[in-house]
This record gives sequence, structure tokens and C-alpha cells, in this order.
Amino acid sequence: MHQWRLTKWSEIQLGLLIGPFKLQVAWLRVDTQTILTIHSHVITKNHRIAVTHSEHRTWYLHIRDVRESDRGWYMCQINTDPMKSQVGYLDVVGE
Repeated sequence: MHQWRLTKWSEIQLGLLIGPFKLQVAWLRVDTQTILTIHSHVITKNHRIAVTHSEHRTWYLHIRDVRESDRGWYMCQINTDPMKSQVGYLDVVGE
């Protein structure tokens, strides 16, 4: 489990190294059960969310202008069999 603590209006980049394999990666907001991204496609309508990768090895979820409403649990899932995942908690504090 990871934990990040940010001030409001900052930007965060959450990363996951998955190795040399070209696997499907999804980022989710756990507490709201929201799919944010699937592979390199942003699913959520939130314009502050983006996803990038480095040669399909390291995947990054970007959240711009972090707000208190972004506080919560985030998960990255990899489509292995069985499915692998990693979770982290984003805490947002005042300015």
C-alpha cells in the first residue's frame, strides 16, 4: 500500500512498474467504484485525469489541480491471471 499527502491545487503522478510485458492496465477510484482509465484511454469525464506510460513498462495516473474531493483510495489493476493490483491512499490537506 502506498500513501500520498498533497496540498490542494497541486498535481500528483501515481506510477506502477509492470515490467517488460504489454499488459492491459486500469486505474480505479476504489471508494467511489469509478473506472478512471483502461490502458491508455481515459474513461472518466473528469478533465483533470490523464494517463501516460513509458514504453508500456511504467504506467502513470495524473491528477491535476488536486482537490479535497480527490481524497481516497486508488487502485491500479493489471490483467494477469490471476489479476494483480496495487492500492494507495491519497490524502489532501489545506493550502
